[in-house]
Amino acid sequence: MAHKRRERTWLAALAATAASLAACPAPPPAGPTPEALLTSNGLTTNGLTTNGLTTNGMTTNGLTTNGLTTNGLTADGLASVDFLAWFETDPVVADMVMRYIARCALPAGESLSWAWNGLGYTWYGVLGLAPSWGSGVAIPAAEQQLVTACLAAHSNKFGLHVALSVRGPLSDGESSIPLDPGEEDAFDHPEGCFFGNFFDGSGIYSGGFLSSWTAEETNPRGCAVEAGLPGACPPIQHVGNCDDVCTPANKAGPTEYASCTLDGQSYLPLTTYLSPVSVYVCGDGVCQFTESPYDPLTGGGCPSDCDGL
Repeated sequence: MAHKRRERTWLAALAATAASLAACPAPPPAGPTPEALLTSNGLTTNGLTTNGLTTNGMTTNGLTTNGLTTNGLTADGLASVDFLAWFETDPVVADMVMRYIARCALPAGESLSWAWNGLGYTWYGVLGLAPSWGSGVAIPAAEQQLVTACLAAHSNKFGLHVALSVRGPLSDGESSIPLDPGEEDAFDHPEGCFFGNFFDGSGIYSGGFLSSWTAEETNPRGCAVEAGLPGACPPIQHVGNCDDVCTPANKAGPTEYASCTLDGQSYLPLTTYLSPVSVYVCGDGVCQFTESPYDPLTGGGCPSDCDGL
């Protein structure tokens, strides 16, 4: 029975906290959602909010899914009593969580379908970070780390959908997520690194390319870096500059990290890049929702764009 209780832990906690989103005010718009940028390689669209992704329960009690961790991310896993019990708790939140799990774990062209209460659900793959798990076996440690990093990379404390380029190693630790032609140019602003393992309770971490951002720049994600400072999306724990804890991949081209090490434990990380449209600059004449009038007490704000509002 203790094992069954542990299997229910992380998705149940995920659902409980994500349900609180319904009580939150609607976030400000960040412009059109560039859904057309979804591809089978490095491009994806984020919008899994911090409350929907990270909960106090996600880093405790050995994070494992309801039947999915051991049975595989397949129809057999979905058929378990544990999965049904979790899904019935809050179908809307469960659908959201599964959408991002499938997007991270399964490759493009593959999907996971399930029927419940007369409704059909289909969750589509994009990045293919967990091939073993997707084949129906228990998720190995490398894939646990990459799925953790992927879900953390998709977190957005504003609950917005923002296109991003996700880069980094695959589960073999040698090959990398392939990039689309032109992706490096279209998404040229380094944002952050994400790593950890919430399946085994190690925690969830983020870092920022802090030196690549000035105090005049903000963005509609806010977890890795904001105005040149570390972002804040607890309980994702910010560790400062990515370069301080991560080792760059031994390859030419834009920086992505091969591993990140914290407290003696190494993890497979993912690195995110944003497009120029997602970088808000104080002084461009537009008062973005991440900007505010000058505050003499803190020295913050953007009076040139937002003064007098």
